[in-house]
Amino acid sequence: MARIAEDHFVRVAYFAASALGKRGGQGGYRPYGVLAPIVWLLYHTHALSNNDNIDRAYINLHSKFMSALTGRAGTRGLAMAWGVLLTLLLVPLVFINLFGLLPVLLCGGVQALAIVIIYVCLYFALYRERFKR
Repeated sequence: MARIAEDHFVRVAYFAASALGKRGGQGGYRPYGVLAPIVWLLYHTHALSNNDNIDRAYINLHSKFMSALTGRAGTRGLAMAWGVLLTLLLVPLVFINLFGLLPVLLCGGVQALAIVIIYVCLYFALYRERFKR
């Protein structure tokens, strides 16, 4: 069961919890560790944050995209994520080919493209290192 959860989710945590716990002195039960998994789940789903919807949408899109890039979304998700990334990297090259290099240099497109490529490579490496098994 634990292996299935680890294969399907990016973050997995284990908690020692008991709804019944120990029998108390007054004949009642004292649960322990029940609140920790709920707080963890709320924290990692960003339900406890004050971020607006745009920030939450960006965070969700970003985590799903990076999950697909690492292959956790299956082979179809992996192919689609790399296809989107390749398309985003090829669009400036098509623009350069159609309109020449001068407008791109004037707009700073080459520098922006280099920054985007460096950012994607570094962030992918950081993501892979952070969630390495």
